[in-house]
Amino acid sequence: MKFPSFFALALVCLLSVLVLTSTASTPQAPPPPDPNVNGKILFTLNSSHELWVMNADGSSRRKLISVTGELRNPKGSPDGTKILFEQDYNFYVMSADGCTPINITPNSTGNYAADWSPDSTKIAFTSDRDGGRSNIYIVNTDGSNLTKITNSDGVTIFSNSHPAWSPDGTKIAFSSSRDPQVDDFGTRAAELYVMSPTGGSPTRLTHTYPQYNGGQPIPTESHSFIYPVWSPDSTKIAAVRVSHADSYGLDGFYVINASDTSGESLRRLSNDGIYNDYLDSRTERKVAWSADSSKITYRSGNGIYVINPDGSGKTLLSGGSSTYEDPVFSPDGAKIAYIYLPASGGSEIYSVNADGSGLANITNTTSLSEVDVAWGSYTPPPCACPAIPIRSTRP
Repeated sequence: MKFPSFFALALVCLLSVLVLTSTASTPQAPPPPDPNVNGKILFTLNSSHELWVMNADGSSRRKLISVTGELRNPKGSPDGTKILFEQDYNFYVMSADGCTPINITPNSTGNYAADWSPDSTKIAFTSDRDGGRSNIYIVNTDGSNLTKITNSDGVTIFSNSHPAWSPDGTKIAFSSSRDPQVDDFGTRAAELYVMSPTGGSPTRLTHTYPQYNGGQPIPTESHSFIYPVWSPDSTKIAAVRVSHADSYGLDGFYVINASDTSGESLRRLSNDGIYNDYLDSRTERKVAWSADSSKITYRSGNGIYVINPDGSGKTLLSGGSSTYEDPVFSPDGAKIAYIYLPASGGSEIYSVNADGSGLANITNTTSLSEVDVAWGSYTPPPCACPAIPIRSTRP
């Protein structure tokens, strides 16, 4: 009676080994590559006021929308289904195929510097609709439930501006001159703050002016921080800084830990003049993070650079006598796209690997002028409607 049971058990074990061996020796097909891993590139054409979309290599270009006014700063939603853009100081949201644009800031001017919520349901933006005083508002993507989350005294242009939503959705970083101290030039310095998207008391991060020694202010040059950009892991914030003494020219960009209320972690990564056009508040992208938060790309002088958040590894990717603008990482962090403006006129969009290799012109439209570029993981569906003209709302 025991032998049949023994042999039955041995047979089961043998079959199990054969099955496992057969399975292990059979090569498993790798998952198919995702053709949309690097999503699409949005760009605007200044000469014709159009918003276009193309593949990461420049192929399959398609016009999404045209306007009679000025179209700027396109941004794809984090979930890939919608596109935000600015037209004559108003913000529009439309589906990723270019259909059904909605003005989410109607009957108002002076709106700028908008950012998506991580869940793609809301937009934070700056507006001076409140008696010319800049404040930060939040609105749903259909234009409903407009809510002001800051209060400004209107002393300077920087009252409350340039909101940036943390990727984890818990905070909004912004620039504010709410500190009552006035610098040696009679101007309030704008510092970096963070606050809850639902409002409440902001928390100050930077403390650049005035500096104190024994309770007495040190008469030093004042600066203001603008254009905060969160790292994708929500632990750091990069921002550019302008000098009040130097005609408000930008003197470089900085990184600070998002949880640091003392300002001690503030680190200057570039002492080059990045831009001299900060008053053009619609030129929003100054620096950009890679998806893994390990690299930052920025324009400095006549070149596009990449650098580590601790200041190491600074590398010139593209540079020369021409102008380079608007660098942005691909969703996988492997490439950087930017706008190239040759001295002969016009502009092109180039891409380059993050290590500086593989430079390529991906538009080749010498008769046109690409102005803004945005690279996202969204994938617009097949064209379901014609390009819709939007009439200018400019007074």
